[in-house]
Amino acid sequence: MTIFVTRDLALFPEMSPEGSQTVWIAMNVFTRTCLAIDARGVERLSSFACGESGTHEAKLGSTEKFTVWEIARFSNEDGLLADPSRFIRDSKTWKTPLTLNDDQFVQILKKHFILIDDATKYKSFFGRKSSILDSRHLGNLHDQIGSFVTLSKRTSPSDWWVEQKFRADYSSTKDDSLYTAVEKNYLTGYFRKKLSGQLRALDLGCGIGYFSSLMAETGVEVTGLDPNSSYIEIAKTKFGHSATFEVSKIGQEGDLSRFADESFDFIFMSDALLFYFVPISEKDKQSLGVLFKDIKRLLKPNGIFSSVESHPFFYQAPWLGDLNAPFTIKTEYRNKKTGVVPTFSEMGRAFTENGFVISWMDELYSTTPYTGHERDFNFAKEFPLWVLFELKKREENGKSISN
Repeated sequence: MTIFVTRDLALFPEMSPEGSQTVWIAMNVFTRTCLAIDARGVERLSSFACGESGTHEAKLGSTEKFTVWEIARFSNEDGLLADPSRFIRDSKTWKTPLTLNDDQFVQILKKHFILIDDATKYKSFFGRKSSILDSRHLGNLHDQIGSFVTLSKRTSPSDWWVEQKFRADYSSTKDDSLYTAVEKNYLTGYFRKKLSGQLRALDLGCGIGYFSSLMAETGVEVTGLDPNSSYIEIAKTKFGHSATFEVSKIGQEGDLSRFADESFDFIFMSDALLFYFVPISEKDKQSLGVLFKDIKRLLKPNGIFSSVESHPFFYQAPWLGDLNAPFTIKTEYRNKKTGVVPTFSEMGRAFTENGFVISWMDELYSTTPYTGHERDFNFAKEFPLWVLFELKKREENGKSISN
């Protein structure tokens, strides 16, 4: 049986926990699995054929010993905007290293997809999970979060989503997170520029209503809609004094018929549109066409539809490099394995084919450092994690089109 080093491998230097030597983080950049290995391990790794087309086989059974640190972790457990690189950053907190013989070393490298002995099985690993118990497939980000949160955190994904983004009392996004350093800070200023009293705003997919409340602070009348009844209960309890909240199956035919035509000056969505492109599951699939048809009907002729979405290129890209000079590696964009965010062209076509024009757009960056999270701030200062699209109804002969 031929064993080969995957061409999907990247090596990054790191100081050993005691600071006495350089060790190497070996990462499969597609599976985002990794190990830290000593210099002897790197040398042993180089003795295997490179890729499945390699023409030589390394001899097994070396008498050498190799030092390995198991540093992989599902770092998204800390949140969707937590470091997505999926390894323990601080080498001083790494667990006691393993001293392995050659056979053990080969087996642990195979476990983390650094060495491959079955190319067909490896390629088939990149597919949607059939259930939360499916370990034969990597699954996309929806699948991975669902499996981890349900099996390891023993909570529901919807509860986890709120907990990882907001303070325990729901009064704001968490201070030590990019949700505050980027999204909240940006939108607070954006709403103040775009909104004023006498206007009517609609927040589609409002969640627990926090951004609805930020809009309401400008003096506008706000209605927030979300399909999750638990979120709406929180919204009513926490922010019901400033906005109106209702359960709504957004994207289902006729669901928004209770609202009159051209009744809103401003329609807003945040972190929600991607689910219409890549639903969590088939049973959660809603119609993008129905959604846009409703938005067009409800929006006044000169109204604005504003959508803040995860950045198609940099969202969930690994945070690599020096603390103050980050870089990233992209392994997919158009043909997704783990990604759930539509490409720029997919979003642009969806907007224009459904009767909108993009009147303005912006990429959101971190601007205010926050203590203890320099890597987060420095990465998001250079690479945007959100993009905002501002849209208006397309006009023909001076009139808005309402298909």
